[in-house]
Amino acid sequence: MKSNYFSLLKQTLQILILLLILASEFIFAGQNNTQTSLQNKIDNIINDKSLNVCSIGIEIVDVESDKVLYSLNGEKLFHPASNLKLLTTAAAIHLLPSKFQFKTIISINGTLNSGSVQGDLIISGFGDPLFSNTDLDSIVFKIKIIGIHQINGNIILDGSYFDSLKWGRGWMWDDEPDPTAPIISPICIDQNTVKIKVSPNKILSNAPLIEFSPPSDYFRTMNGAYTSNDTSLPKITLTRIRGTDTILLNGRIASNDSSQEFHISLREPQNYFLHLLTDKLKSAKIEVLGKITHSQNNKTRQIFSLSRSIDSVLHQANKMSDNLCAENLLKTISAEVLHKPGSTSDGINLLKDFLYKSQIDTSLMFLADGSGASWYNALSPKSIVTLLCSEYKKTSFKRYFETLSIAGVDGTLKNRLKGTSAENNVHAKTGTLTGNNCVSGYVRTADNKMVAFSILINHCPASQRVMRDVEDRIIDLLARMSVK
Repeated sequence: MKSNYFSLLKQTLQILILLLILASEFIFAGQNNTQTSLQNKIDNIINDKSLNVCSIGIEIVDVESDKVLYSLNGEKLFHPASNLKLLTTAAAIHLLPSKFQFKTIISINGTLNSGSVQGDLIISGFGDPLFSNTDLDSIVFKIKIIGIHQINGNIILDGSYFDSLKWGRGWMWDDEPDPTAPIISPICIDQNTVKIKVSPNKILSNAPLIEFSPPSDYFRTMNGAYTSNDTSLPKITLTRIRGTDTILLNGRIASNDSSQEFHISLREPQNYFLHLLTDKLKSAKIEVLGKITHSQNNKTRQIFSLSRSIDSVLHQANKMSDNLCAENLLKTISAEVLHKPGSTSDGINLLKDFLYKSQIDTSLMFLADGSGASWYNALSPKSIVTLLCSEYKKTSFKRYFETLSIAGVDGTLKNRLKGTSAENNVHAKTGTLTGNNCVSGYVRTADNKMVAFSILINHCPASQRVMRDVEDRIIDLLARMSVK
């Protein structure tokens, strides 16, 4: 009887073991089939004749298991464009306090008696990249509210928080007037850009009208354009003469044309800041008896300050791909950690140290700035995805995740992936340079798995639209797939 019992038990165990083996093989086969299917589908998407001469790098990883779901040239180096901001903003979250504020401090180095400052009024900038003309109005309003009506000394602008380098290493010389390549400074105004409206003159052959926003006579203008009723002539072109704040206008504007708006960077944003401030003080009937100048003055007494949260700057940097925000974040990391004027080179060293601690081999990359505007930058898709996976596992992930554009909802992804499974799902960072298009971020799959991805397309003669379409098809595929 016992013999039969043990024999039956043995047979049952053998059957169970066999079933377990078959089940595991089935699961493994399913996983392999999923991976093979994904491989084939992505290969088919990128097998487009318009991409044949392009360099493409892709890395896709399940963030919870760290399993690589797809890799193409994952360890090769590419121009990341603004995907580099993923690194800069992650470092800022970890190297700066969560409640960090970008401050603009207004102080005096003398006494204040009966509304008169016996000494200088000093405005010290601490890297706020979003300081605006409205904020400048607030400063003048607060000076007035305090009761100051006369400054017997100078108005001093203290920009010693950063070093004197204003331009990114590897930035293109002909990008200088472009608003996406602003001068880097610790004291900013309207993101170191100006908006200009050009309207037709009521009198034919006369120069078109130029309006600056905010209104200012700071700029020298060379207006070689004219108003015409001939619509076949070349259109208006507006630029800034390199190395100056002189505006150059050429071409023609038709008499029945609507106004045209232009947006250009400032060559000397701190001079522009002082010019606007002078005008506003005069309008507020606040008399300045001394000079308006740049300097550094340590013996001061603060009378008030303006502050901006780091999270608002992080959101602007990633969602809107704001280069000035990213560059000022990098220099601010340097200034705050090392307690000396912030520099890009020191910021990059601190960034690399942060990446090394995130298990990323920094010897296999080139970093030249904080925004990705430099053509010297080179990163691999694997490095980007490794960072994304590392951030996912940290307690600060929610802060990082919320800085990214949401597909079909906001930021640089607002008009992409609408009507797909990726809409209101994908959180990612886009990047664009001439001939290059990149996107990296997170997507939830159909079975609710979080996947990190990086798609870098370089040296591509196809249009930006074609490159974006390829990226979007891959991202939508990820949103519709099941990892299990």
